[in-house]
Amino acid sequence: MHNNNRISEYLRRRNELLKKVNGLDGFIKNLERDFFAEASVTYSGDCTSNINLDIQLNCNFGLTESLFHFNKGNWGNFHFSAPQPNVWGSHLQAALQELADTNSIYVDINELTIQLNDTSIIITKIYPRSIADQLQNILGTVSESFVHLTRKLSEMPYEIFVPVFEDQSVTEEEGNNLPAKSCLDYFRYWGLYFDSDEKPSIYCLKEKSVIDESDFFFLNE
Repeated sequence: MHNNNRISEYLRRRNELLKKVNGLDGFIKNLERDFFAEASVTYSGDCTSNINLDIQLNCNFGLTESLFHFNKGNWGNFHFSAPQPNVWGSHLQAALQELADTNSIYVDINELTIQLNDTSIIITKIYPRSIADQLQNILGTVSESFVHLTRKLSEMPYEIFVPVFEDQSVTEEEGNNLPAKSCLDYFRYWGLYFDSDEKPSIYCLKEKSVIDESDFFFLNE
């Protein structure tokens, strides 16, 4: 009964959101197509000036298979930008902008969860449009770091949290003028959760090493 109530509440809020945001249904279907997934979407915001989306993509395959398709260019619909041939772009960036233009409202992704059969990748916003801007780079880093993230292929983390720190202080105007400093925040420390550990571990991207039995607090020292 409890699960039925949760499903009913989610469907109610989803239908409410679809009525308020023109083009959102198409946005969700495109995400599902690009990532071979079923998408769940919730939101916060007043729906008059801003909407922050929490998106979960449920994929019926594991991390290894998803990275294989990603590296083949078949997962995520990423591409190089025509004006800037060395810069990656994504359909997600364009789709978010289209939502904003269609509704005359600021639309962003607050959190994106990619739920796979053996792990989940949870990416949180650190500056405006940061998830859409950096998703390809994040997934590329997951691929490059796969051996280290899995403790030399010995154990798959059941959750990869990107990044450890969230910069909540960056405004939209500031975010449009930085990306250099904030982009680095995605590629310093990630949180890893393993079944064999009671506490989360930290993955240091610079050192390419997992710091075991650590607490997030020590990184502030």
